[in-house]
Amino acid sequence: MAVVYLIEHDPQFRALLRSTLLDAGHRVIEADPNLEPGEHACQEPVSVVVVDLFAGGDKGLRAALSIRRKFPKAQVIGISRVWTIWNFDALTPLRSDGLADAVAQPFGAESLLRAVRRAETKS
Repeated sequence: MAVVYLIEHDPQFRALLRSTLLDAGHRVIEADPNLEPGEHACQEPVSVVVVDLFAGGDKGLRAALSIRRKFPKAQVIGISRVWTIWNFDALTPLRSDGLADAVAQPFGAESLLRAVRRAETKS
């Protein structure tokens, strides 16, 4: 199962994501949502980063890329409540930087778990 680094600023949604991932057998490391992108100090290798890309402007995306620099094989799954066709398509160039998948909210547990399984095979 994946070791997932979870970056989500909303405590209730973070708890739901954590529970979903744990119930599926994944190991979850929660990021402190108050950290700046360069301050994410995850010490153990992660295979998947689940991040709200547009939290705090581009803070979530910068945090995920910071983790990728530390763990280059980690795959990023971007989630967001603010998707539009434009910004979803705008993520395409980020795929070369490790964006494995993007999931628009609201989504069901199975959509998230499917994205994690796909990302896990790439890491």
